[in-house]
Amino acid sequence: GTGKFTPATWPADSYFATRQCGRGAGLADLDNDGDLDFVINHKDAASPANVVLNELPPGRHWLGIDLRAGGQNPLALGARVTLRAGDGLQVREVSRSGSYLSQGDRRLVFGLGEGTEVDALTVRWPDGTEQVIEVTAIDRYLRIEQPAE
Repeated sequence: GTGKFTPATWPADSYFATRQCGRGAGLADLDNDGDLDFVINHKDAASPANVVLNELPPGRHWLGIDLRAGGQNPLALGARVTLRAGDGLQVREVSRSGSYLSQGDRRLVFGLGEGTEVDALTVRWPDGTEQVIEVTAIDRYLRIEQPAE
């Protein structure tokens, strides 16, 4: 885009309306709706972890990818997915790392905005092989398995 942003404003009863000292945030699409939610603990807090659900505005689209590899790396850690939609290019890598003493969802989520088509989706598996996937539907998770050798 143009590199500009508008600072967000939050309702008075929002989680973000008060200052918090968080430790250990895990990002995941907890409700499988295509946006990343998070669970966070707070430093020196006696309260349980906080769960913050994100909600996409109407008309925003997405595509989620759940990769399964063969061999000794069935979670496909290190796989890289490239998605091209319109003029945009997005790249995501499967990882289990996250915040302090935390990890998040290993599934990959791509935001498509108002776009309704994916022009190209390529998976580079951890062993270096590549696979091109035809995407026929969006707003869902696709499970992609590495082809057998």
